[in-house]
Amino acid sequence: MSNSYIDGLISPSRNKRVARTVRPKASLEIGEDQATKQHLEQQRLLRAERLRKEKLRNRNISLAQSDDPLVGQAEIRRKQSVGSGNTRTIS
Repeated sequence: MSNSYIDGLISPSRNKRVARTVRPKASLEIGEDQATKQHLEQQRLLRAERLRKEKLRNRNISLAQSDDPLVGQAEIRRKQSVGSGNTRTIS
């Protein structure tokens, strides 16, 4: 086995040019403005989804039997878990 560099067939300067890093295509890069825009849009969608779920939950609770003690207890536990930052589901 022969090593081309040791044998003198490839000069050190030529070897450096071949080993340059390949930059990704510009079409795959996104600017900071675009990333911020995407982040804000994602946050807006998440807030809208949370609001939709909260409204649905409130409507379902209002439709439920108000004299049923389990409904009230479940809602109290849910509010306590949301207030403490715990996101586990209570069943």
